[in-house]
Order: sequence, then C-alpha cells, then structure tokens
Amino acid sequence: MGTRSKPRKTTSKSVTLSSVPAGDPYLDLVRECPLRIIRSESEYGQAIAMLDRLSDLGNDRTADETEYLLSLTVFVKKYEDEHHLMPPVSGVDMLRYLLETHNVTQSTLASATGLAVSTISEILAVSGSSGSNTSPSWRAFLASSRPFSWTIDRERLGREIR
Repeated sequence: MGTRSKPRKTTSKSVTLSSVPAGDPYLDLVRECPLRIIRSESEYGQAIAMLDRLSDLGNDRTADETEYLLSLTVFVKKYEDEHHLMPPVSGVDMLRYLLETHNVTQSTLASATGLAVSTISEILAVSGSSGSNTSPSWRAFLASSRPFSWTIDRERLGREIR
C-alpha cells in the first residue's frame, strides 16, 4: 500500500481590499461601491449614484473608470431585470420620451432624419400606443414598429403616412 502524503501548509497571505493601499483608482471605486450582486434598494441606489457620477464624466473618464462602469452596469441590469420590470412602451411614447429627455425639438429631429416637421407632428399626435386618431395604414405601421429603435426607415415611414 502506498503512503499518504501529508497536506501541505500554505503560507500565502490572503489579499483583501483593506490590505491594498488607497490610491489605486479602480480599487478606490470598488471600495466606494463594491462590485457584487445587488440585494437591496439601498445598494441599488448607491450603484445608480455611482453610474450617474461616472456617466457624467463622459469622455473624461479614465480607462479604470470605464472598466468599473461597465462592470457595475452588469450588476445593476441584473437587479433591474429582477426588481424593476418595465411595461411595454409604444414607439410613439418612446419617441416623446427621448425627445423630451434629450431636449430635441421636432425641427431638429426633422433635420436629422430628413422627415418633414408635419410628419413628425403627425407621429407625435398619436394618442398612446393605440393610434386611435390615425389612418389604418399609419396604425399598422406603428403596430409593426415595436420594439422602438432610433433607426428610422424613411422610405417605409413615408409610404405608411400617405
């Protein structure tokens, strides 16, 4: 019979966040808002505040801040998917929301898309997602255009409005 070997004793030190000196930009962010599963509204609020802070930096973010932001986003998305369910939104309602939150006027959108301002006005005049005050072809277009995308098929849009 073979002999059993004795288990080796390891002498490696465990590294913890508190054992790493401050000054590492990435780890400083992790200390402030740990990268882990979000389990409460309080942790969620802290993560959202961090995302907002880093997002506001825009192109001035460092590579460490960008990597941290991307990692934290994964945990926030997982929490939101489980706890903050979003109801379906019509394309028209989403367009209204995006125009409002980005302070974009109908004229600016018309210039960017090549659509007439009157066309955009007609799109935005649709009440809710039912399209009750539009022609049948326009309602069919709205019904087929979910989920909403900023990509606009101008040719199809023009055909459906006529």
